Amino acid sequence: MMLYLIATVNLLLVCEVGRRRAEDRVIRRPDL
Repeated sequence: MMLYLIATVNLLLVCEVGRRRAEDRVIRRPDL
């Protein structure tokens, strides 16, 4: 059960980081 919790938290962190990076790209390059 603990492994499942850890995997879920890691997945959420990866999604959050990816979303923030995507937002940074949009802010830096609005023409794209």
